[in-house]
Amino acid sequence: MEEVVVQISQNISLWGLFWQADWIIKSVMIGLLAASVVSWSIMIGKFLQLRKLYQEASRTQEAFEKESSTYWEQMRPCSWTMPFAYVVSLFARESRRGSSSVWRQKVENILEAYLENQRDYLMKSMGTLDTIGSISPFVGLFGTVWGIINSFKGIASSGSTSIAAVAPGMAEALFATAIGLVAAIPAAIAYNRLTLNIQSYMTKLEGFCRIVNVAHLDH
Repeated sequence: MEEVVVQISQNISLWGLFWQADWIIKSVMIGLLAASVVSWSIMIGKFLQLRKLYQEASRTQEAFEKESSTYWEQMRPCSWTMPFAYVVSLFARESRRGSSSVWRQKVENILEAYLENQRDYLMKSMGTLDTIGSISPFVGLFGTVWGIINSFKGIASSGSTSIAAVAPGMAEALFATAIGLVAAIPAAIAYNRLTLNIQSYMTKLEGFCRIVNVAHLDH
């Protein structure tokens, strides 16, 4: 009995579960682990990107509020990857060229297109994160079903229903589900959180555009 317990414990170690699995379950496990790595790289990249953008927004807003009267003359052309500074530089460029209704309409059109492009840029890779969060549990479930089928095949071929015959296959099956949940849960949480942060940032940027527009008209 003790030998059986030792054998089972060796077989159901995480490493043992992987190596004793057939190629289909191995493929499921590897695919889910790869999806988890991809989702974490997207999550970290997006959080760092938004942190940098919020810092740039705070610096630009603070400088604009303190020096709005002279900010137009001091402003230099900015990269489109610095949205708040880019908005001010766009209006500053228009201010130097004139303030006719034609130019104002042109700037509004540019801003509208820029905001849409910025939203698309921030949402880039978010679809991948959503997909991983949505389908990983089902991929893990497929591995679970396949593992259970293999367990029943093992029982049928050996004619034994002992725990030693059933445990390894059932452990494989449940392990696939566990990996699916490990891949899916962080991705789903991060997708919802990041989507809210992006929406909040875009609302803040659109509000700043209106503030700068009013300040420019008064300039």
